[in-house]
Amino acid sequence: MNKLKEIDHLETVRVYRNLTAGDWSVQRKVELGDGKLGWRVRGHAAAVELVDVKFHVGKSGRERVLREQCKNVHAWLEGSIDLLDMDAFPYGDADRVAYNPYRAGTFTMGGTTPVVAARRVRLNPNGTAYAVDVNRGLQST
Repeated sequence: MNKLKEIDHLETVRVYRNLTAGDWSVQRKVELGDGKLGWRVRGHAAAVELVDVKFHVGKSGRERVLREQCKNVHAWLEGSIDLLDMDAFPYGDADRVAYNPYRAGTFTMGGTTPVVAARRVRLNPNGTAYAVDVNRGLQST
């Protein structure tokens, strides 16, 4: 079930796996005051589909996980949310993408190939992610 507030079709969002709740947290950029903008959670969803996606891993957040063995939000996907076409994802053309801070400092395919971006990504209720037209390479944070 999707519980997304104030989010429009094809709006740019950030999405990360909420390990406590077992769903995906969806953030949008909002005004914080004094003209400043920041990302705030505006809902949760069992599944999310994004287009024109960039994969991000915060270096200092990952280092903290490795050092303290504690979970924190330091990896996310940023892209345009597709609220209309969720059932048309081309799984046959997709590669599975995952992130494990103990194995790599980037999102990867097959556990070793770094992933920087993708044309389309489907985030599933069971926590898996599949990407179409993946851009492989070194990631900058």
